[in-house]
Amino acid sequence: MNRRIPNGTYGGVRGRGLTAPSYSIRREVSGGMAENLNLKMERNFARDAHAFRCPTKRQDAEKDMRRLVQDHQKQLILEAAWWRWQGDKREFLIPREFIPFLPKIHLVRDVLAAVTTLWYQQRPEDRKIYTTLREIARLAGIPVNQENLREIQTALAFLRAFTIVNQEVITKLDKAGRKKETTMLTYGFISYVGVEGMRDGKEVPPNKKRTIICITEPYATLLNLLPPATIPTWWLDAAKKLPRRQVAHAKNLVYRLAAERRNPAEWKESTVEEILDLRSPRTIERRRAIRRILDGLAAAGVLEYQIRGGIDGKPVYVLRTKRGM
Repeated sequence: MNRRIPNGTYGGVRGRGLTAPSYSIRREVSGGMAENLNLKMERNFARDAHAFRCPTKRQDAEKDMRRLVQDHQKQLILEAAWWRWQGDKREFLIPREFIPFLPKIHLVRDVLAAVTTLWYQQRPEDRKIYTTLREIARLAGIPVNQENLREIQTALAFLRAFTIVNQEVITKLDKAGRKKETTMLTYGFISYVGVEGMRDGKEVPPNKKRTIICITEPYATLLNLLPPATIPTWWLDAAKKLPRRQVAHAKNLVYRLAAERRNPAEWKESTVEEILDLRSPRTIERRRAIRRILDGLAAAGVLEYQIRGGIDGKPVYVLRTKRGM
């Protein structure tokens, strides 16, 4: 029998703001990380407005608790949180124990971007990435401390369990690079996460054990097929330096802009609201939030923007990004 998720379970948004995660602070560069580092992200998921959005009772999301469902590896989940966004045919599943972590789903996206970047660096034929939690933290711009490393470990477990039902995946391109064939899948990003035991026939000392992340075959196929979105890390740094309530919204825009092939991008106001994930019922409040976020990113040098009137009389935003520091 299905049971509804209790109100408030998914974490909260009140009015204009969004409760920002604990990692929304400045990048550490003392760990040997280059300032001009770029993260890689699969382009379609960088553009995806729903995959890494936390469902709440105030959004257009149908949600429930489901019992005895299968994840993307056909393993049985005894009880899972289930949700579906209005206008989106996909269904999202995560085991019940990860519900408290849902408000930090944008940390999960940052960790996935770091894992994807490592895959492009290593190009493993067996899909296994060898890394450390500290390396993931430095790639994602997360200060290295025990609390953050535990959160990264939880984010990796979340990615292992996170399941998207009815995900359309491109399987073949035409000569012009456009999608020619697609397949509907029950989709996931990571097959398993482990810790190195032996290397070259010898036990690995505890302080030298590496984390092993095996991405799924469908995700590896997609990475091999399509060019990634490139996210300058200084764009993410600029987003994290904005006022706390703006950080998660600004990062949504950074990922989307990184995936855009057009520069400048031109979007209707409703599209910008959807990308930023603004939820206030008042148009004037959403409009003010857009301007504050764009002004903050413009002041940091990430973008320039103009506003013009559309044919329907509503604002159209023209955003031109800057790749260089």
